[in-house]
Amino acid sequence: MSTGIKIKEFTKLDLEEGYLIDGFPSAGFSSAIASESMIKTSQFKLAGIIDSDKFPPISIIKDGKPNYPSRIFVNENLKVGIFLSYLTLDQALHKTTAKTMLDWSQKHKIKLIVSSIAIKSPDGNEEMSGIGSTESARIKIKEAGLKVLEHGTVPGIPGTLLNEGSVTGQDVIVIIFHTDGKGPDF
Repeated sequence: MSTGIKIKEFTKLDLEEGYLIDGFPSAGFSSAIASESMIKTSQFKLAGIIDSDKFPPISIIKDGKPNYPSRIFVNENLKVGIFLSYLTLDQALHKTTAKTMLDWSQKHKIKLIVSSIAIKSPDGNEEMSGIGSTESARIKIKEAGLKVLEHGTVPGIPGTLLNEGSVTGQDVIVIIFHTDGKGPDF
């Protein structure tokens, strides 16, 4: 199935039984900022790019060098891959992007995909919760000390990851955090 999104890997990767972190912004840039922070504080290396003719034409300049705005970083010692993007994609691309992540995860035998979403909470609720695509993912959420979301909606890339993961048996966890919508969510 052609998704219109192309992934170019720069090296052979060994992430079997590892994790993939979704760093695509769905609501705000908190996932991209958190992913960038993780990359900077750990031993991640650039391992590939994610591109599509449907993505906005932009280059991110860092240290005087051009960079694709959607990239893959990997720490093979930790068995963690990160899809990092600074693109705010049109909603029409959310399903395609999520399915590309799932296909890439299957190719690399990824055990768990982790994503996040902000939920507006004007009352200042700071409790985090999670939702898992499978029973084993929901057990992991409980073991981490988080409440499992019982009722609600999860839009965008995280929602598609959950739906597709529930059908294919891929463990997906979406961390839900609250925001007042007035300031940074990091």
